Amino acid sequence: MSGAKWALLVGIDYYPAGDTPRLDTEGRCIEYNNLSGCVRDILEVELFLLETMKVEPSHIIRLLAPVPQDEELSKYANGDKSKPTYKNITDALDSIIELAKPEDLVYIHYSGHGARATTIFPNLKSGTKWDEAFVPTDIASGGQYLRDLELGLFLKRMVQEKLIVTVVLDCCHSGGGVRNAGRGTAREVKGYYNSILPNDLPITFGEIERNRSLILREPEGFTLFAACLPEERAREVLFDDSRVHGVFTYCLLQTLRHGLSQTPSSRTLYQRVCGRVRDEFVDQTPFFAGETDRLFFGTDVIAQAHTITVQRISPFPNVEEELDLAGGASHGVHVGSEYAVYPFGRTSGTGSMRVEVKEVHSLKSVATIVELNDETVGKIEPGCPAVLLKLPFKEKLHITFSSAETVIVEKFARDWNTHGGNNGWLQLVIDTKISNSSSPFCVTLNGKGEYVIEDTYGTPIPNITPPLPPLPGEEPWAIPRLIGRLRHLSQFHAVKKIDNPDGTSPLRGSLLLEISKGPGLPSIQYSEAGAEYRIRNKEKIYLCLRNHGTETVYFALFNLEPLFGISQVFPRRADYEPLEAGQLFIIPIKMSIPPELAQPGSQSVSILDILKVFVTLEPASFRSLVLPDIKKAELSGFRGGKENQNGLQQLLCNLAKPRRNATYDEEDIRDWQVMEVRVRTG
Repeated sequence: MSGAKWALLVGIDYYPAGDTPRLDTEGRCIEYNNLSGCVRDILEVELFLLETMKVEPSHIIRLLAPVPQDEELSKYANGDKSKPTYKNITDALDSIIELAKPEDLVYIHYSGHGARATTIFPNLKSGTKWDEAFVPTDIASGGQYLRDLELGLFLKRMVQEKLIVTVVLDCCHSGGGVRNAGRGTAREVKGYYNSILPNDLPITFGEIERNRSLILREPEGFTLFAACLPEERAREVLFDDSRVHGVFTYCLLQTLRHGLSQTPSSRTLYQRVCGRVRDEFVDQTPFFAGETDRLFFGTDVIAQAHTITVQRISPFPNVEEELDLAGGASHGVHVGSEYAVYPFGRTSGTGSMRVEVKEVHSLKSVATIVELNDETVGKIEPGCPAVLLKLPFKEKLHITFSSAETVIVEKFARDWNTHGGNNGWLQLVIDTKISNSSSPFCVTLNGKGEYVIEDTYGTPIPNITPPLPPLPGEEPWAIPRLIGRLRHLSQFHAVKKIDNPDGTSPLRGSLLLEISKGPGLPSIQYSEAGAEYRIRNKEKIYLCLRNHGTETVYFALFNLEPLFGISQVFPRRADYEPLEAGQLFIIPIKMSIPPELAQPGSQSVSILDILKVFVTLEPASFRSLVLPDIKKAELSGFRGGKENQNGLQQLLCNLAKPRRNATYDEEDIRDWQVMEVRVRTG
């Protein structure tokens, strides 16, 4: 049973002039223009919390600053203590920490101006000179910015008190922004504030300096929803009700009120809200990180299958109509693949829309609807999951079986087909003359009559047996388990081979990837093809990524592990990390030999990790690449050879090295890049 629910709601439309001018980095006075939809955002959120989430009125702290001339909203201004000043906001955060008890739920919603200031935390900001900040109503009359790391400290305290926290920020994160505001008003402050020391230091500065885990984009123990990326603008516009609302808050509430039959996971909610926002405003990309599988403003956790999703679709589509999928060449999507598109909350079973991919672009693909289902009418919208059903024959990974005895070969082929070995994306090839020469796997029987998986050169694939038990050829369970292992290895191999076939991509020259044990110590760079960086077991290394280009890029770091698992190393709790022009980002990583591969008393064990960085010019999720190691996967049940894979595995079977003759857009294939370094530990 969940605990009590608490909420802090901050809405600021009114930014009065005062006697504390703020200067930007060019020496110009910063203007804090009034907004129109922030107070209304908070009133609507409060109504939802009271009526739907059943939050006690006494547990809601509401801080509002309506414009005095607004007769409708000015009645909600209830004295100085209810104003969203810097002191009142920080006092309210302290109050919730003091009053709430372990396992209570806390919801924080901020609607107002976002800004940037020169950082007052240079020791904690990796390669950036800016603080992202929230602007209280008294910013021009004695108040100060509430900076990202300061809010991060309050949130860390809440997590330490075992509170379950959800944060929604409907404001601009970057201040200046780099894109056209288009329709509506941007919740931005023009100009970057030039911080003044020690005047701008919060009283918690010393405590913040002692912490290394306060970055909001990499939340630990809480869930974060933000209206846009750091360099984008969060808009407020006039909606159909003839009132101004923040775009993100409006879409969030519309989804929660009208679009869901039950409380969704935070990730499902984000996918749906993000789809609605970007369907209308392509240059506002909501951001999401943290406890992604937890129910929105709830305690339960629901494991989610990682799939590609629908990016664009008409409300009531017809057969042969096109839709866009949020997965392209950089995800390994191929022309001719078929996907099942499901309503929210499902990734398997009947009741799906079947689509076939016709075009593949850099970060998206275009598919045609080939079959509709009555259960999906009006239920498929941006953000819905798309799960791989079928690959073209030529894209399947060919597996050969080698034996001098015809009877053994024929029996193997029968057992393979009985257990659905060719379903999905594996294809057994008996006549090796038509075998795909690039196939990395061949199955043989060793002298003990056990199945062995070998590479193209006849060498057994390492790190399979052990740690996994051998597969005796005479046992009836051996073939389905062998198929499971081959599927897993094929998924791993496919991700390993993903690369951009365009060697002229501008991202190649604008990014520097380097790995070392520390400043001034020997290092290797991405450009040193095939080079291995050697370290000792449990030694720390530093991966440095510098953006030499002129625009922001987005990256995610993955580790292809020796036990054939794939993990997203950074960011751990978000889909990607922005890297601004000129920025240097340093990621410390501790490498170790898995216990399953360590040999007691032996100093000769060494293992290879491949650190792979996916870089794009537009925000993109590569979470669908995550894969458990082969031992965990087998224990969790890939023993059956039929199509009992989850959505993640079904998607991964579509990942193969992009073909040069695929239908790629010659311009946007240049918008992504893959970089990797190899680390040998032993």
